[in-house]
Amino acid sequence: MKLIPKHQNQKKPKKPAKSPRAGAHDDNHRGGPSKKQKVSETLANILNDGDLRRVAEVYREGLDATQRIWHENSWTDDKGRLRGKWVEVPDYKTRKACADMIAAYREGLPVQRQAILVQQFESMDQTRERVSHSPELLKAIGNLQKGGVVVEAGGEVIDVEMTVQKSGGQNAGVASEENDDE
Repeated sequence: MKLIPKHQNQKKPKKPAKSPRAGAHDDNHRGGPSKKQKVSETLANILNDGDLRRVAEVYREGLDATQRIWHENSWTDDKGRLRGKWVEVPDYKTRKACADMIAAYREGLPVQRQAILVQQFESMDQTRERVSHSPELLKAIGNLQKGGVVVEAGGEVIDVEMTVQKSGGQNAGVASEENDDE
């Protein structure tokens, strides 16, 4: 639902609905394959068995990855000054990444939890029906319209006519104090 001030309420021409292109991979996706799909199709056509063997070798070498760090004050020179030196240590971050990748290819990925949110869109008739059953919403929209704001849902303006009921005995079906006295 959009709230638009009346001075900005200018009718924009509606764009015609696009039809999905022929050969699209997903019926819900307009405009053909996504960028990820195109890249994966291209890689599948380019890579061969030799490339996959080399990738596996890189992962195996990564299991033994090391890094060099500077170790301060590790030794004393002939003049008695403290000096530092480079030391090779295991690169656990790289090793773990390679181990995870090998395990994922070999055993599959672990179970992952996913939250999928589904939004149901309603038509203008459904919106009007819902609004008509809510006195508070009708009152709020009426107040907005009095203030010069147009309420738009689904590209159509919601127009609410406010009816004011008189209190007590003037309205049919409403008990009045006069009837109670009899």
